[in-house]
Amino acid sequence: MELRFACPQCGTINRRPDADRLTILDCTECSYAGLIPDGWTEHGVVERCPICGCGEIFKQKDFQQRTGIIIALVGASFAVFTRFLSIFLAAVICGILYIASPERLVCYLCRTQVVGHRRTRAHRRFSARVAEKLRIDAGREPEPEDSRREIR
Repeated sequence: MELRFACPQCGTINRRPDADRLTILDCTECSYAGLIPDGWTEHGVVERCPICGCGEIFKQKDFQQRTGIIIALVGASFAVFTRFLSIFLAAVICGILYIASPERLVCYLCRTQVVGHRRTRAHRRFSARVAEKLRIDAGREPEPEDSRREIR
């Protein structure tokens, strides 16, 4: 199983391809080293988050949105020459890639991702209700809807 996580200390995104055999996770940028809790996975089935220990995880497709956008832009750029058939072809290609892409599990709290796990019906798709409940339970105040962050 591959584990993708943000370092709790510095925020660097790390990848560990052999996460199911590891007992300690270390950051590639800083000196952080954290223990993986025992029992986070049972026979390839992920039970809880290996970083924060949260039992609430959801599944989603591991489809690269950038790839879908590039395919759509290429289809749109040839639309005039192909009588818009290239847009249809781009949509079909994106659909096939999306269906064929594997699933990943994501922790609601820390957004750690696990790829290559064994599928089970216990894992559900994202639920806004669960996410809101966990955020409130963690004591975080909701952000105002009109607050916008400037990107510099």
